[in-house]
Amino acid sequence: MERIIGSPFHSLSRAVDMLCLNLGETVERYFARPKPDGQVRSVPSYSIHLQTQWRFVRKGRIILASRDIYEPFAPDRAGEDWAYDLVGRPAVESSRFDVLSPGLSRKLRGSTVTGCRVSPLGDLSLEFSNGTRFESFTPSSLREELWRLVDYQREEHLVVFDTETPRRMDPDLVLRALQELSGWIGPDDPLERAMEQVERYDTLSPQELKQLKRALSHEGMFHIKWLGDRWVPGFAGEGPGNPWWNYLDHIAKICQDNL
Repeated sequence: MERIIGSPFHSLSRAVDMLCLNLGETVERYFARPKPDGQVRSVPSYSIHLQTQWRFVRKGRIILASRDIYEPFAPDRAGEDWAYDLVGRPAVESSRFDVLSPGLSRKLRGSTVTGCRVSPLGDLSLEFSNGTRFESFTPSSLREELWRLVDYQREEHLVVFDTETPRRMDPDLVLRALQELSGWIGPDDPLERAMEQVERYDTLSPQELKQLKRALSHEGMFHIKWLGDRWVPGFAGEGPGNPWWNYLDHIAKICQDNL
């Protein structure tokens, strides 16, 4: 994590309830998705994705925290159907995070990371040159992913905590899911390579198992939104009543839960 010291603050954003704390200069990177041609995107040098509890502190006061994502900015204007995951609404209809984070971003603009500490428990602390401190903390006894540093310069992911020992349940379920999907989409090199790896599951090293699980679930083929974008242009992937969505969800869960 020392690599981020000296990095300027870039921006704040969220993906549903995952905080994206972006640092460093903007860089251009090619992404293979959406298929078939991919695209070049402008991204920060570093992005910390947090799926745990966090807060920004300045002068002894919490100025933004993870609970603010779930709280309406104007409770008296929030109806019974208010939902935290909708963005782009007027301030009186938005979450506290969506209203307050732009102001925090303005205060952090021009500041740099002057200190970084990761505790043995996975707690993260960042000090910014303008006196703001960012803190995340581990709220569970389970050793599961809390946050990750995405380094777009080196194209690396540092995961805290990553699974130390690959979890083995039933790779045969994954293989059948791959075979079903390959029969539907036709010849496909990534699918064929994945099937070859699953067939020799018991002989794979821990590193190979980790790469296979990542390719199949979190970052590759069976990430539901990406598979929809890849094979069905314009597919939005919303609504429990959509048979295609249900199919992709079923395939994705098989791969995520059984490797």
